Amino acid sequence: MSELDEAATLTWIEMDEMQPIDSQHSKLNFARSRDFESVRVAVLFVKESMTTINRSTAIIHTDEGHISLAEMEALYKQIKKK
Repeated sequence: MSELDEAATLTWIEMDEMQPIDSQHSKLNFARSRDFESVRVAVLFVKESMTTINRSTAIIHTDEGHISLAEMEALYKQIKKK
């Protein structure tokens, strides 16, 4: 099984929905999580469906570790070449 075929869980913060509590703080209860059948599908979701601000907080988790946004960018290029 390739890295792209592993099951994945995506976590991110809905930054564009956060509302300030006061001038110094924001609500942090906008954490989100979603399971995907593969890293490939998770990467496509991040790159093609998420807003730029939410994408900046995205991390993909697998049994092998985690995938940062920079790594997602590289994987996306690899996926789109095929």
